[in-house]
Amino acid sequence: MKKVLILSSFVVLLFFSCKKDEIEVVDNSGTYTFQKVEIGSIKLYSKSGEIKDLKTIIMFLNVHDSSNLWFIQKLDSNITLGTVPKITIKQNNQVKLSSEWGDTATYIIKDYNGIQCFESIDTTSYYFQGGSSYVTSKQTSMFLYKPIYSETIYFPGAHQIKTKSCKYLFLSKNKIAYPILTYFYFWSTPQNERHGYNCVSGLNNVFNEEYIKVLNSTDTIAVQQRNYIFMKQ
Repeated sequence: MKKVLILSSFVVLLFFSCKKDEIEVVDNSGTYTFQKVEIGSIKLYSKSGEIKDLKTIIMFLNVHDSSNLWFIQKLDSNITLGTVPKITIKQNNQVKLSSEWGDTATYIIKDYNGIQCFESIDTTSYYFQGGSSYVTSKQTSMFLYKPIYSETIYFPGAHQIKTKSCKYLFLSKNKIAYPILTYFYFWSTPQNERHGYNCVSGLNNVFNEEYIKVLNSTDTIAVQQRNYIFMKQ
């Protein structure tokens, strides 16, 4: 009799566990419209780690971003954008991005090891002359999310890269957060004989903090993350 009671309890527990899992299933289908921009603070890094001294950060921005071309320094979460697409998610995981001009693009929602993305159905090809790669391994490691699909075909004196457009995002109940990265990478030789910089604004990705381990002792990089927030209608 005792064994029967134990078995019955296990069956009841399993039933409620399954019911709980069913309740937690989220239907993301619907139409999402842009609501606001969440803007993160500007962070500064060197090989030693994050530089948190505000005066040093401001000095770096005054020298390298004096015209405010790259970073958003007034952290106003109510900033709105003029041309942001409307996102429609269907129950078959197809996604439609529609602009105010009537243009549409179709994507598929995919999940790769917990990383969600809108992956384009179409493949795009890029051609480059010369033997050097378009993206170096050092540049690639700066970003947390890598291309989902990429194929390189080499030709004499040139090569072709085939890739699928992938828009990374954080998808939760009734909400889509679309991450945007801006960075400014300043480098110089130890004797300061040569120096240069690389800067990108509006990249759909997340900065990989592990990247600071490969910086040279004279390198400095400033980064800022922001999220475009879309809410389900």
